[in-house]
Amino acid sequence: MLITTFALCGFACMLSSVLRDDYYRRQQMREREEELRILEGRLREAGIVRKILINLIINDKYE
Repeated sequence: MLITTFALCGFACMLSSVLRDDYYRRQQMREREEELRILEGRLREAGIVRKILINLIINDKYE
């Protein structure tokens, strides 16, 4: 009976560790994806601003 209890406790601890590691790994992936979305948005905005500035410079040269 005591051996069975220890075995179940050990299994529960291992399962808990695996689930916790998986949870934190998934959380880190979500955080990285969010950071990439933010960076992508900033780069897109920078690209749009860059195009606008280039158009303004080109238009000023020809006016």
